[in-house]
Amino acid sequence: MTMGLACGAAAMLLLSGCGSASDQPGNVTPVERPAEEQVDTPPMASARSTPPASSATAVDQNFARQLATLLVGHVTLDGAAVTEVWAIDKCHTTFVTAKGDTIIDWTKVGNLAPRDENGREINRLPSATGWHDMSVPLGELPEPAGNVANRSSGAFGQLATECG
Repeated sequence: MTMGLACGAAAMLLLSGCGSASDQPGNVTPVERPAEEQVDTPPMASARSTPPASSATAVDQNFARQLATLLVGHVTLDGAAVTEVWAIDKCHTTFVTAKGDTIIDWTKVGNLAPRDENGREINRLPSATGWHDMSVPLGELPEPAGNVANRSSGAFGQLATECG
């Protein structure tokens, strides 16, 4: 699902589903891909002291921090809770779990087709070592998470489209 594009938001990434209250004119979801570089904000507190080596721009890093705000505490990668998200570059994102770091290669995603399983949406995401299952809760959660499945599908779809 690439809802951000399907809703006509090609210029900016809206991480929400079509027809939701956040799609109404004048409403903006809390997670958007900025169109230009913004002032870098301090990294969020985490178990990892430094991000991996990266050629990511400030825009890419800001987007990764916004993804972290959305995903950390709600999603798992290969059964382990995601604790951090880092941008390596525009098309590679590191997801940190207790099992280690996994770098997702958005150039290899192709068409995202998540499946629903036990109240969660499962996305198959590629890395250099194979495919990984990211499990995202379905339904509404308190803000800032909101509808994590719709918002993450929009973000993942945008990354796959931009990098594919």
